[in-house]
Amino acid sequence: SEKVHAGSATSTETTNAYLTYNSKANDLQQTRDGGYISVGSTFNGTDLDVWVVKFTSDLTAAPSWETVITGDANSDDWGESIQQMASGEYLICGTSYDATTGNDYDVVLWKVSGTGTYTSATDLLYTETVALNNGTHDYGNYAEQTSDGGYIIVGTSASGITLTKLSSATPPALVTSFGESADGEGDGGIITIPEGDEGTYVQQIDDDGYIVVGNTEAGTGQQSDVYINTVSSTGVVTSPHTTIGGAYNDKITCIRQTSDGGFVFTGSSYDYASEEDVWIVKLTPALSTQWSVTYGGYKKDEGRSIYQTTDGGYIITGSTVSYNYDDNQSEIVLLKLKNDGTVDNIIGKLTASTGN
Repeated sequence: SEKVHAGSATSTETTNAYLTYNSKANDLQQTRDGGYISVGSTFNGTDLDVWVVKFTSDLTAAPSWETVITGDANSDDWGESIQQMASGEYLICGTSYDATTGNDYDVVLWKVSGTGTYTSATDLLYTETVALNNGTHDYGNYAEQTSDGGYIIVGTSASGITLTKLSSATPPALVTSFGESADGEGDGGIITIPEGDEGTYVQQIDDDGYIVVGNTEAGTGQQSDVYINTVSSTGVVTSPHTTIGGAYNDKITCIRQTSDGGFVFTGSSYDYASEEDVWIVKLTPALSTQWSVTYGGYKKDEGRSIYQTTDGGYIITGSTVSYNYDDNQSEIVLLKLKNDGTVDNIIGKLTASTGN
């Protein structure tokens, strides 16, 4: 692991008219031009708006552009994930408060052009209000464009994890064959997985189905455990699902399919002595655990994103408080692992587990 201090690497700051108040970035992706795109929220003095910022590749110049997306007056809107699509445009998944018809939070997809242009009449791709005005709070956590040009969204509802499949039409429509029930009646492109309490991530996999992950309190000791399952391209949920976790709260934030057809995920595992540790688990294609490791220090450490690298290992980014635990200040942490979950050298105060 390597500690990254503020100012010890290339960095940049950005500003907008609202930065008198709190602003937050929830997702960051590298773009095809070598730059970066982030999404989150900014407070305008009354409510939250979606905030998108495009950065240059070297991060030394001012941002290329930034866009603020607003919704209903005096209502919160925020972005949770962003992805550059095949068209060069950016797909944003998040949540918007519907003060007009439902007085509830709804899953939303927005689109922003490659130069940051947003037009509500054409670029508000999907809002759950149109499809399912259920009067309950539903949250959009992650979305990606699928191989058919459509979209898949994972979210959280009062009933469990929600998975929504949209077509490639303009505007996108619910795919009625997705989640088809035994009697052949389509469920409108939205399925609910009641075994999970919070949907955090979805990825299309090699067979055109999906790996879906989240968190559930139905596991050991009624604490939060990791929920993992696969869903077919037509929305059939595999049974039984996989639940991983110990006696304390464990969380999953990101999962990726690996070159061997299995999966690897990161998140946090709670340890009574050291609070949360960065948690990395390698799964087989059948979702059984191949290996599991934790890296942590004295305070809260967590993994947020993971990728397999060209050498077969893994790169993980997240946050750590273990370096400044006296002041409870968080810093960025980067972990580079070999394909068995080990590292050649541990730098700083994060230490490897003895096996989790």
